Amino acid sequence: MLFSDIARTRALISAGRSGDALQTLTRIRPRIELCGDTLVRVNYRTTMCAALYRMDRFEEAMRLAADAVELATSFGPDSSEALDAMCLQGQVLAAISGIEEAKTIMGHVLAARTRLLGP
Repeated sequence: MLFSDIARTRALISAGRSGDALQTLTRIRPRIELCGDTLVRVNYRTTMCAALYRMDRFEEAMRLAADAVELATSFGPDSSEALDAMCLQGQVLAAISGIEEAKTIMGHVLAARTRLLGP
């Protein structure tokens, strides 16, 4: 159920309706906080981050991206979830002028994906 709620909000974000997505995510937050599934919590944070990023709320997005990276690395530093969260973190950093940090993060993501998937 929570995965489908999160998937619907991602569709709203893709359709340019980040405000509606943010309302939905805020509504389901209490259930997310009670959820013991780390993957659900990572997906929630990255989706919320994407909505805030699209609404130019970069500081809030940065906090959620950092939380998502920290949670996702519990799957492994080169897990798909961790790399996706790092990629999103790099995008947010680039938007708030952390260009050098963003380049470092994106370089790590690229190196990890190349190592895992091959050249």
